[in-house]
Order: sequence, then structure tokens, then C-alpha cells
Amino acid sequence: FDLNDVLGDLIRYNFTSNQWHRSSLSPSPAGRHSHTVVEWKGRMLLFGGQLANGSLANDIWLYDPLAESWKLLSAANSQCPPGLAAHTATVVEQYLYVHGGECVWGEIGLISEVWMCRIDQ
Repeated sequence: FDLNDVLGDLIRYNFTSNQWHRSSLSPSPAGRHSHTVVEWKGRMLLFGGQLANGSLANDIWLYDPLAESWKLLSAANSQCPPGLAAHTATVVEQYLYVHGGECVWGEIGLISEVWMCRIDQ
């Protein structure tokens, strides 16, 4: 096991039983690293990251812990960021704000732009 490997697993902790549980769900996001995960409306919102093949993702996934399911979301506007890794993100109301990170625009480099992307369920 190497912490630098791209993993695609979801591991949940149960505070009542003090145990970890591995979930195998379908559909689910492709394995990745250097992505962001933020809480939104009691769910977990995942954006971007670097995939196993080295490409940078700009997909948005929503995990519902009560339903134990993933859902691929579509952005409600065209101002969502390109594929990014090692960025930061936060959610305010219906908007995902993404700042900086590593991007491929001709060549891989660090950027400092801020994007605001409206998210809908």
C-alpha cells in the first residue's frame, strides 16, 4: 500500500461502533488524488483532482451518506473551472467556489484564478 497511489475507495467511520467500513458503490467517481471534498447540505461534494492516467478532472460528484450513494452533478453555468488538482474549494449557498491549483493550459502550471460554479442537484 502506497499513499501516493490513486485510490477509488470510500471509507466511513461509525462513531457509535468505533469501526471503519469500506463502501463499494456504483456509480462512483474514478479514483483520484489532490481533489477537494466539502460539506454541502449534509452531503459530501467532490470536485476535480488528478486521475490514475495523469489527467486532471473537473467533474462534480455528490455523496449522500444516508442513501449511501454517489451522483454525478452537472454545472448550471459555463463558468466552472477546467480540470484542476491541488486546489481549494468551498460552498456558499448554491455556489461552489474553487481557487488556484494545478492546471493544464498548454503546459502544467500553478494558477491563482477563482471560479464560481452554480451547482444543482
